[in-house]
This record gives sequence, C-alpha cells and structure tokens, in this order.
Amino acid sequence: MIPDPAVVPRWFERPPWDYAVVVATVGLHGAAVWASGAGDVLTWGTRSQRLQAYAFSGTVATLMLTVGTASLALFLGERGPRMKSFRQDVGHHGLDIILSVVTGLLILALVSFVGMIVDTTGGYNAHYRWIFEGAVVLALFRMWRAAVLFGDIAHGALKDAMEEDAEADGEE
Repeated sequence: MIPDPAVVPRWFERPPWDYAVVVATVGLHGAAVWASGAGDVLTWGTRSQRLQAYAFSGTVATLMLTVGTASLALFLGERGPRMKSFRQDVGHHGLDIILSVVTGLLILALVSFVGMIVDTTGGYNAHYRWIFEGAVVLALFRMWRAAVLFGDIAHGALKDAMEEDAEADGEE
C-alpha cells in the first residue's frame, strides 16, 4: 500500500532523530546497569560468545544491505504507474531513508568488525560494549523504519509488473 503523501514527509524526515533514540536507549540501559549492577549482556559471555555476537551482527547487516540495494534498484528503476506516483509523492524522502538505512547498517558492520579486533584475550574493552549496543540500536531502528518503505516499494513494483503482464497477455 502506497502511503498517504500528506503523511510521508513527516514520517520520512525523521532519520536525524534516530541518534537521539540511540543515545536515550543506550543511556537508559547504561543507567540501569550502573544502578542495579545487572543487565550488562555482553559481559555475561565469554570472548568466544562475544565474537560470535559481533560476527552475527556483521552478517545480518551485510544481508540487510543487499535488501536495501534491491529496494533502491526498484525505487529508482521501476517504471510502472504506481512506482512513478510513489516517487513523486515521496520525492527525495524515499532515497533519503534508503541511504539512512544503508548508513546505519554500514555503521553496524564496521563496529562489529572493530569489535572483533578490540575484544582481545588480554581483556575486554568494557566501554566498547556501549558503542556496539548503540550501533545495534541504530541499525534496528532504521531497519524498522525502512521495512515499511521497502514493503511499499516491493508491493507497488509487483502490482505494476502484474498489470504489465496482464496487458501483455491480452495483446497476444
């Protein structure tokens, strides 16, 4: 379903607020850990388990980047009437949100890679966990926001393709 054009600009112009959500979420979690002495998830496991968490996060970020790339290709390349209308209604906001998601996922992939390097057997960098947590929250928040856009893009492109196929079948 293509979103209402009157709602789109307000909803899509929020990526800068993602950083405020990250700071608030990580800050509240940090305060809760400091106050209670519990809930610091990354320190519960062994180095091997933390490395697996970094590797998994990096892998998920990389896989999600492929979804973002496919959505970008559909957004820019599809020529059906729904996608043309969608691009006109959404304007630059659609491209902005896709690039915002790609940026968030690249940050997560980079932080995951760096986490694998700095988490040495000589000692765990306790402050790095907050950077990693922030990158995960940023990526999750941006992926949640983009899921709606990606779904709309795929839905519009599929409907356009189905109509083109039906028209081509009718001409034969």
